[in-house]
Amino acid sequence: MEGIVAITVDDVLEIAISMEKLGARFYAAAAKVADDPMARELFEALARAELNHMDFFKKLREAVQAQEQTPKVPDPGGLMAKYVRSWSKNKVFDGMDPRNFVTGKAATELIKQAIGLEQEAIDFYLGLGQFLSSELDLKALKAIIGQERNHREKLEGILELVEEATRPSI
Repeated sequence: MEGIVAITVDDVLEIAISMEKLGARFYAAAAKVADDPMARELFEALARAELNHMDFFKKLREAVQAQEQTPKVPDPGGLMAKYVRSWSKNKVFDGMDPRNFVTGKAATELIKQAIGLEQEAIDFYLGLGQFLSSELDLKALKAIIGQERNHREKLEGILELVEEATRPSI
C-alpha cells in the first residue's frame, strides 16, 4: 500500500460521466457521417445508450456523494485524481475521427469496433479498482462496470443478428 494514492468513487463517477458524454458525442457524430442507414441507426442508438449511462452514473453519484470518501493515502492537491481524469479523457474516444470510424466499413465491422470501445472502457474501470478502498466505492465501481458490460453484451447480440441476416443462404 505504500506509495499508492487512491481516488474516491466520486472521482470515478465524474470520469464515467465524462466518458459517457464523450461517447455520446462521438456516436452522434458518427451517425451524421454514416452513409449506410443501418449504421446510422446503430450509431444513433449507441449515442442514446451513452446518454442513458450518463444519467445512471449521475444518479449513482448523487447517491454516494453524501458518504464519506477517504483515499488510502493523502493526495495533496488531488493530483492523482487530476491525473486519472486527464488520462481517461485521452483513453477511449480521444483522437478518433468519426469519419474514419465509419467510412467504407460494413455494419459488422462497425459493431465490432463499438464492442472494442466498450471493452476498453471496462478495462479502464477494472484498472481503477486498485485505487479504491471502501466497500461503497467498490460497489459503485461494480455498478459502472456492470453497465458497460451490459452495453457490450447488447452490442454482441446485435452483431450476431446482423451477421445472421447478412450471411449468404446455402
